[in-house]
Amino acid sequence: MYGSPEKDNRDETVRPIIVSNHYLEAVPFLEFLIENRLVKGGTEGDTSAIWNNILWAYFTARDNYAIGPETFLSSRGVSLSVARFIPENNWEELTFFNVACMGPGLEAEETIWEDAAAQLGKDLAGISGKHRKYGAVAVGRYIRFYEWKGGKLFSIADSQTFRLDRQSKAITDQLLYFRENQ
Repeated sequence: MYGSPEKDNRDETVRPIIVSNHYLEAVPFLEFLIENRLVKGGTEGDTSAIWNNILWAYFTARDNYAIGPETFLSSRGVSLSVARFIPENNWEELTFFNVACMGPGLEAEETIWEDAAAQLGKDLAGISGKHRKYGAVAVGRYIRFYEWKGGKLFSIADSQTFRLDRQSKAITDQLLYFRENQ
């Protein structure tokens, strides 16, 4: 039974979205997707779909973030972007994080990483504004993080390559750092 307009018994307390310690807790089906979709012979779309879900866990529309549509980097990859909209500044859009997604099974090919990082640098260079800009290259289950500074792309996290299904806490920490340091 619904309450009348005079007496509404619903609890109208706004509850915050709980961000867990890592995305495998925040999005329970991701473990299944990582295990079953990020396999040799998978596509860039598989990598991108998983990253889209990870990004939505930490960059929510409720907090004025938008995940940009996939754009083709080349014949071998797709890209996702994260932007924050600033309500106090007439909803100014600040794109600050791009993820270049490559298909699984290519992790051992260093040229894949280098080519994707070079394209990521071009993409980040094309983003206007003086705010900080970050990027990542995701190749199947693996990811490397970067920052665009002074017209150059720098590897961060000591050039470490992280694995999605084994280092989710470290990857989540990096994403939260990007969210807090734009």
